[in-house]
Amino acid sequence: MGRASIRTKVVLLFAALALLLLVSVGLAAYALNYQKLVTQYGDLASSAAELAATEVEGDAVARYLQSGEDDSYRRTQAQLSNIKDRLGLRFLYISVPHADVNDAVYVFDVPIPGEDMSLISRIGDHTGQSDVYDITSGVMKTGETAQSRRITTGEYGYLLSAYAPLKNSVGDTVAVVGVDVDMTLVIRQTVQQTLQLLALMAGVIVLFVLLALWITNRSVVTPVKRLSEHMAAFDKNADTLTLSPFTARGHDEIAVMAHSFNDMAENIRAYVENLRVVTADKQRIATELSVANTIQSAMLPRIFPYAPDRPEFSVYATMEPAKSVGGDFYDFYILHGPEKMGTHLAFVVADVSGKGIPAALFMVIAKSLIKTGALQGLTPAQVLTQVNGQLCENNDAGMFVTVYMGLLELATGKLTVANAGHNPPLIRRRDGKYEWLRHKAGFVLAGLPNRPYTDVEMQLYPGDRLFLYTDGVTEMQDAGQQLYGEARLMETLEASDGAPCGVMELLPFVRASVDAFAGGAEQADDVTMLALDWYGPEQQVKVN
Repeated sequence: MGRASIRTKVVLLFAALALLLLVSVGLAAYALNYQKLVTQYGDLASSAAELAATEVEGDAVARYLQSGEDDSYRRTQAQLSNIKDRLGLRFLYISVPHADVNDAVYVFDVPIPGEDMSLISRIGDHTGQSDVYDITSGVMKTGETAQSRRITTGEYGYLLSAYAPLKNSVGDTVAVVGVDVDMTLVIRQTVQQTLQLLALMAGVIVLFVLLALWITNRSVVTPVKRLSEHMAAFDKNADTLTLSPFTARGHDEIAVMAHSFNDMAENIRAYVENLRVVTADKQRIATELSVANTIQSAMLPRIFPYAPDRPEFSVYATMEPAKSVGGDFYDFYILHGPEKMGTHLAFVVADVSGKGIPAALFMVIAKSLIKTGALQGLTPAQVLTQVNGQLCENNDAGMFVTVYMGLLELATGKLTVANAGHNPPLIRRRDGKYEWLRHKAGFVLAGLPNRPYTDVEMQLYPGDRLFLYTDGVTEMQDAGQQLYGEARLMETLEASDGAPCGVMELLPFVRASVDAFAGGAEQADDVTMLALDWYGPEQQVKVN
């Protein structure tokens, strides 16, 4: 079932209000007419009783009760009957209270047409109700008309009664005249007058409702409907937003609403146009970031296994940026001596401050400068010292990078390392456990110029393993913002020995542990790891 339109709702509302008004007027009119007619017929009954009292000779009442009917009685009966018929009374009677029976005895009781009641049959036999006795007794005592009119329902019907005293020649009250008016006549006339008034009021209300509907339809319903259709048209044209402003006459609330809609439509048009531009820019930036990510990934060694013709070592590394591009990087390459034979393996793990494009640009510069220094034959500490000076020049952005660099002599296992504010790596001796390489670290690169860095030398033995990482591993947070931490990293590496894991299996093993700990929490920092196994001189057997 469809929703009713606003015009239908307004018509139904006015119809309901008209019906309610008509019912209210009808009830009020009925109550007023009823009260008015009861008063009118009560006055009629009182006047009829007083008129009947003037037609009866008060001195003859005692004779009528003793001697019965005579010519005078019959003439009086005829006059009373004429009054009753002429005034349309239901009953007209004259009674005296009879103390012995606590009731009233009727002297005259004008019969209903068709009835024939004689005086003798009424005396002692035809008596009224006890309430008639009470009223007649009161009138007899006071000699004055009873002020209270009575409306009763009984065996004689629904009646409105009034009374008047009948006095003799000396002014004594000898009987009471009673008059009854049929209340059904009062009710009938009340209904008739109420219906006549309702018919007149219905016509007036209908005219008023039609006028109100016309005014409401013209000033409210039609403008609202036009505005609604205009809004629907605007919604249908949402793709193009080509729609002329809505015009509204006057300065009422609908006109204000129309002006507000026009302003809103214009704002939406401007917003959508701006959104299209922003979306296009975002799409362009996303494309550029994708290309940048591809370029950055291509700058890092990604062909594994690396140098498969060199059985002295095995190396593997991964970098997963928190954004499209990152600031972490790793690098490794074989350095050649004067005879152009590969003698040393250089490896680097670094973390640039910040994330995103600025960090990626700084990372490219730092990576290139470090490799340039390494190719010059410098030691790790000398490389870091040289690169720090270069990065400090024109570093207006205030960025810096932490670096861990190593130089491994492949023939002997001699390892020279230098640390520029980076996380300490871990070493696992063959058939041993992991331990931290916590030698003294220098300051970050690009932080302060002229900072010294120190080379640390150590000896690797066949089967030894190095594990390097950035703080994106240990500072990974779960949903409760707890850190993965160094202790959990150590436990994971220890557990990897039971797998067992080569370097290409070790990093996915650690990453799985980190992801399980995070539990789906968003990665907040780049995650970079590098693993290096040294197996000894070429002639030795490779050991996992």
